[in-house]
Amino acid sequence: ALQVELDAISVIQRSDAIRQALDTAIERRDNPNSAIKSGIGAIDDIIGALFPRDLILIAGRPSMGKTDLAINVAWNVARIGNAVLFVSIEMGLTDLYWRIFSLETGVFRSKFRTGRVENQDLSLIEERIGVVEKYPLTIIAPRKVNVRDIRSMSIEENAKVSGNLKLVVVDYLGLIKPVRHSQNREQEVSNISAGLKEIAL
Repeated sequence: ALQVELDAISVIQRSDAIRQALDTAIERRDNPNSAIKSGIGAIDDIIGALFPRDLILIAGRPSMGKTDLAINVAWNVARIGNAVLFVSIEMGLTDLYWRIFSLETGVFRSKFRTGRVENQDLSLIEERIGVVEKYPLTIIAPRKVNVRDIRSMSIEENAKVSGNLKLVVVDYLGLIKPVRHSQNREQEVSNISAGLKEIAL
């Protein structure tokens, strides 16, 4: 009898999932604005767009440009009017804004780092600072953070922008502190990933 009941529940859950999948496809067709383009053609061609409730992980070896890619996507999404929260655990605000200045003006970021910014570069930046300040992009650079902290930051930021928070970027997963420490790092990372997915939902 128990097996029959479990089978019935399984059928109902499967039926609901199938129906939800179809409804979501129809919703995305009828509401194309619910998806947000990353602004990077090669990525959008592969994943289509950034959709609500998605958790997307950018993976790669050190110094491959993961942060550059993440800030580029955040900048692209924000400059078309969508609110973005960027939580940087690795880099400070100065370096991140140098990257944004570079994206906005075309001035090489290396110039900022090496002190080789020229007067014409500064003029370009001064012209664009007012525009950058108006982008709905909030960057936070905490020294330590766990998933609960990120959830609180996301809720607070969403309230500030009247429920219009469209994207949360965290750089990067490996530096997020576990809520509960474990001797198994793989399990900690799994728990952190699950926590981030809950925030996306």
